[in-house]
Amino acid sequence: YGGYNPMIYGQWIKHLVRKGNTVIYPRYQKNVFAPNPDKFSPNIVTGIQAALKIIEESDKHIPTNKADLCIVGHSYGGILAAEITANWEEYAIPKPKGIFLCAPGTGPFKAGKLDSYDVLPSDLNLLVMVNEKDYIVGDEMGVKIFETAINTPNRNLIRQETDFDNGISAGHNETYCVDEAFDSGHLNYTAKKALRITKTNAVDYYGYWKLFDAVIDCSRNGKNCEYAFGNTSQQKSLGIVEGGKLKELEVITVKPSQLSAKE
Repeated sequence: YGGYNPMIYGQWIKHLVRKGNTVIYPRYQKNVFAPNPDKFSPNIVTGIQAALKIIEESDKHIPTNKADLCIVGHSYGGILAAEITANWEEYAIPKPKGIFLCAPGTGPFKAGKLDSYDVLPSDLNLLVMVNEKDYIVGDEMGVKIFETAINTPNRNLIRQETDFDNGISAGHNETYCVDEAFDSGHLNYTAKKALRITKTNAVDYYGYWKLFDAVIDCSRNGKNCEYAFGNTSQQKSLGIVEGGKLKELEVITVKPSQLSAKE
């Protein structure tokens, strides 16, 4: 919510492009007051469709395979990523292969929330990450998405905890990684806060960036799945510093009771 200046996540965007991805960053808000949240998903879809059309019709863009769509969303963006994935046919967008929901939540708003996420595709790779000290949205929606997506067996819930000894925090905005080269000029409260608190560290490199890279690879070609799913050492690790290993991520995998009967 309010994060429509791509500068806020600029270093992550640059990383994804350097990995060979085409990144679409749809803007679904005019400003922090408009439009109403029930317009957010339609605006995202319009942005995706328009971007794909530009890519297809312009000889200035590298070839992009629409069938390889993967989505990452932070905060309200995480809720919207799940909603448009659940309704991809209705929205007439490519079927997402993998989604990564980072600290998903809407605060006081309800638009975009589903009663249950059992409507998510059965072949979707779904990763949800929540933070121990998230005082903005907490972990309620992240847990709900994970627990109710019973028809999507390949899903994990990750908890990132504070590591005081190594200066690692675990708040709502750990995804912030400002790069002013991506500044759109919209310096609202969210962008100014990002400029003030941003820090790019192991939680980015070996947490968010590694995990989404792995979701993409696993979803597109079946590679590096152990870095995104399965409670493996590769998935949990946040790297090593002079003082030793950073506190690992906690991973919750699917129990038999969290699968649909047909699974």
